[in-house]
Amino acid sequence: MTHPTDSPVPRLDTPLLTAAEAAELLAVKPSWIYEAVRAGTLPCLRIGRHTRFTPNDARGLATRQGDVERDEERAARAGGDAGCGARCAEPRMPGP
Repeated sequence: MTHPTDSPVPRLDTPLLTAAEAAELLAVKPSWIYEAVRAGTLPCLRIGRHTRFTPNDARGLATRQGDVERDEERAARAGGDAGCGARCAEPRMPGP
């Protein structure tokens, strides 16, 4: 018997990753993986009490994280802070 759903369940063609495996793939600590899940920046699948990740989701986060780091590096080379805008362009001096 099938139950109608609002969205179709995606088919998994590759094995799911544990937090430790996702951390290894992204070169971060497992605690960072769990924090990204809590923050909502890393999609995950909850299977009972277990948290699993698709390789594509982990790679997608790595790509987005790399984009942010490159933006921050460019801003640092330009003498500013990423996302700082005009307010960081020139420091204010106190009046006389």
